[in-house]
Amino acid sequence: MAALLVAGAFLAGLLAPSAALADKKLAKRMLKEATALLKKGETDSAIARLSSAWELVPSAKIAKTLVSAYDKKGDAGSAAKFVETIVAAKKPKKLVRWAKKKRKAYAKTLKKLGAAKAAQAAAADKAAADQAAKQAKAGAEAKRLAQEEAKAKADARSKQKVKAPAKKAKAPAKKAEAKKAPAKKKKEEEAKKADAAPVDPDFDEDMESSYVPPPDPTWTFFGYTAAGIAIASLGTGTFFLLRKNGKQQEANDCAADADITGGKCAQATYNNLTDEMDSAFTLELASWATAVFAAGASITLFALAPPAELSATSATPTWRLLVGPTGGLLSGSFSPI
Repeated sequence: MAALLVAGAFLAGLLAPSAALADKKLAKRMLKEATALLKKGETDSAIARLSSAWELVPSAKIAKTLVSAYDKKGDAGSAAKFVETIVAAKKPKKLVRWAKKKRKAYAKTLKKLGAAKAAQAAAADKAAADQAAKQAKAGAEAKRLAQEEAKAKADARSKQKVKAPAKKAKAPAKKAEAKKAPAKKKKEEEAKKADAAPVDPDFDEDMESSYVPPPDPTWTFFGYTAAGIAIASLGTGTFFLLRKNGKQQEANDCAADADITGGKCAQATYNNLTDEMDSAFTLELASWATAVFAAGASITLFALAPPAELSATSATPTWRLLVGPTGGLLSGSFSPI
């Protein structure tokens, strides 16, 4: 018998560590699952996992995670109760010290919540009392109005009894007025039809007030013409600029060849190149001037163009385009129609 007891104790000693290890692994897995659930926002499920893990292995990490879950849920009461169980257990000491600090904090929080609930209850009682007072006042007002209405009806009935003979005397006059009523009504309807003006269904007052007439087409034609001349003059000026630079480069190359390599550059050739360069420069300046003048004329025409309706009844411009060897000139005058 003694041998059996010894053997049983030996087996229990062997199995106890393995069971504790299994509980520790299970608690660790539950802690991991609860952490994942907290990240997903599933607070209730996480609290259930952490409570089970705490029952298996009362570790500091599980305790702090469980309190954090209660805080995230906003359940200060449950968190305070759990902290109180840690303090009552009195171990481990480090966790107990942490729990005591949390207990003080939750005591303040619960006190504030109690004060807030008391204030809410007082506000609710006051609102109920105000509502009852309003209802009582409304009932009294309704009763007063009903009494006034009953009195008014009684007064009206008494007045009708007094005026009944007078109404009988006025009956023939009312019959005559009733006969004339259709004719009077017909005349009023005819007068209304005569006064009513036809309404255009497509008329839009907002569009009418914001309507801007288009500019006179003659002005815009000459404006576009001047703009075209400006663009053409820019192209011509660019052409003569490139030609001037080319002739200048040829003249420089001719002179440099004579100076450096001993080659001969005929004076007549050099003179011809410089003359062509000067001519291109003159035409370039004339083109730039024409472009500037035409652009200014185009802008002026577009800016000062009168509306088509106004110009049709006032005056029309007369324009002439003068083109010479060094550019163009746009001139004009106004003549009444």
